[in-house]
Amino acid sequence: ARREIRMEALDRDDPVQAARALTFFETEIDPSNPGWISQVVLVEMAWVLRQTYKISPAQIAETIHKLLAAEQLVVERPEIVRSALAMNLPDFPAAFIHACGQFAGCARTVTFDGRFARQSGVELLA
Repeated sequence: ARREIRMEALDRDDPVQAARALTFFETEIDPSNPGWISQVVLVEMAWVLRQTYKISPAQIAETIHKLLAAEQLVVERPEIVRSALAMNLPDFPAAFIHACGQFAGCARTVTFDGRFARQSGVELLA
């Protein structure tokens, strides 16, 4: 049975939790019994890495690419995640929201974020 993985496993601010997470990754999941990462957890991870740990958008994208490539993990809706990454936006959560809309057939994404509204298919809600 798959086991859902929360991304606190990436955090190194709590050595006890980091050690438990590493043990879990090494003993509980493998390609024949992969861990599952939901869309919500992936977006939450990106937000925490950017806002709390001040990780660069490029490093966050690299981390997400590694999660997608890991044989012992299954990422929910990887095609949407890849589409969001391909947008090369500095805000992965915003890109992911836009990609979800595109996959759902939405003609546009509306936002109050002026920077995000500069993207193709995104409109500033005034």
